[in-house]
Amino acid sequence: MGYSRGDIIIKSEPFTFILFEKFRTEICEQCWEKMGEGTCTCTQCNLVQYCSKACFEAGAKDHKDECEVLKSESSKISKLPDQLRLVLRLWIKIRNIDNCKSEEGYGLSRGWDDLMDHKEDILERSKEFMSEQYSLLVGAAPSEALPTEDQFVSIYGKVLTNSFSLRTDRFCGLEPFGTGMYLLPSTIDHSCVPNCTVVFRGRELLIVATEDIPDGNITEVAKISYVNSMEDIAARQLQLKACWFFQCDCRLCHDISFDEMKHSVKCPGCHSPCPINIKTWKEPAECRSCRIQVDPERFSRYKYFYNLLENGDGGQGMSYDEMCERAVAEMENIFSDRDILYVKTLHYVHTTCIQKEKLSPGILYGERALPMFEMYFGENTGVVAGLLLRLAICHGEAGNTEKAYSYLYRADSIYRLIPGSDHPFYYKDFKKIYDTYISS
Repeated sequence: MGYSRGDIIIKSEPFTFILFEKFRTEICEQCWEKMGEGTCTCTQCNLVQYCSKACFEAGAKDHKDECEVLKSESSKISKLPDQLRLVLRLWIKIRNIDNCKSEEGYGLSRGWDDLMDHKEDILERSKEFMSEQYSLLVGAAPSEALPTEDQFVSIYGKVLTNSFSLRTDRFCGLEPFGTGMYLLPSTIDHSCVPNCTVVFRGRELLIVATEDIPDGNITEVAKISYVNSMEDIAARQLQLKACWFFQCDCRLCHDISFDEMKHSVKCPGCHSPCPINIKTWKEPAECRSCRIQVDPERFSRYKYFYNLLENGDGGQGMSYDEMCERAVAEMENIFSDRDILYVKTLHYVHTTCIQKEKLSPGILYGERALPMFEMYFGENTGVVAGLLLRLAICHGEAGNTEKAYSYLYRADSIYRLIPGSDHPFYYKDFKKIYDTYISS
């Protein structure tokens, strides 16, 4: 039978999580909604905060064991980095065997002990760093609450390779506000060509199909991407090896010809992409399509803008915004449309123009980036829907009702399925914008 686009593959509640320090007073520990009036702080540890008495009472059981450690006179846990607080919170939970039950559903079962920790890999690469981190923990937590160093490294490794960045799929906050451990979703492997995505609905994490998926074992047929698929093969493999200790073998990682175009100059004749090797910086001899010579000046300007935007070379004290705005117009004639630095710069300047209420250039650069977003991320993804929605708003504000409707209609076809018409983002945030510009 398989799965259709928009189907929920897995739904899961967090095994445990940590809110980043900067969000402790902004996000409720229990419901993860923004704080308002009626905030409640745990009077025992004075660290954990809730948006209401109801959330305080709902979270009391989960917080109880940690609170006993936090309120100790010798505790300095509140000063620990977020990652170490999460490690300690996990240790406090898993040392009680009753808290280590497996999460089951969808034909799957996953327990804490099933998670890979890559302990040997971590110690081989970062033994001194791990010793330093353990020393920080020892100096902050009461001795009776500490794991052994070996247990610490194992927990740290499981966090590194199995955790999810917490966010709200609402307009009220797109920045990650914490880190969470979800057992069943951690069974889903990576592909640079994913057919699923992660959606948050409050504390729930959903794995949702972004395309039709054939029938089969979920862990074999469903894939999410751990990295930005727009990046080139080398960058993706470097990140995957550094964070998850494996090398991807998906079809995108074997498509060398597609990857070469991600760093490419525009042919002066036919405008086809001519690959540039950014490691050797060897000049391309001629266009592969029309055989016209790529002139040295075009190559030189490409290298100049690459070094300017990637390394800040030649920026002469300019801010990144200024560098991008200065570069993007000239890049149009030098960089191919498929060059990822050009696409990123288009999107960045599109975003800054919107923030500065410069609608015309915001539309121009957003529309130039859109086809490449669809190529690199997929036409039915949230990233593409977000760009479509921003373009719709720009056109709506500029009085271009027909264009606004066109983009809203395309965004709606994505959002209706992902995150779904029953998601608060869709019926509270998106529909409000949709109705504003359609009704007007």
